[in-house]
Amino acid sequence: MMQSRRAFARRDFLFLGINHVAKLELILKKIMLIVGILGVVIIYGGFLFLFFSGRSTAALPWFLLISPWICVYFGLSHVQQVAVINWFVGKFSFKKSSK
Repeated sequence: MMQSRRAFARRDFLFLGINHVAKLELILKKIMLIVGILGVVIIYGGFLFLFFSGRSTAALPWFLLISPWICVYFGLSHVQQVAVINWFVGKFSFKKSSK
């Protein structure tokens, strides 16, 4: 009985309709966006508290401050992700000006 339930659940998971997969992707993107925004608020709030209270922030690794932004990035839609990449390329490209 238990074996047939597992096989049935596995089969249903493999044959999810495209609509269900799109819904799942949308829900996961929203969760990533919410977790990223909360991470930015909490981590940067803690960093600023340590910084302005005069305590050392040397123990905080640099990737701790970047990691919530990764969640925010993957929580964005595809169009917004492309816009972010284009913004970074435009911001940090060193083009020679033609004068």
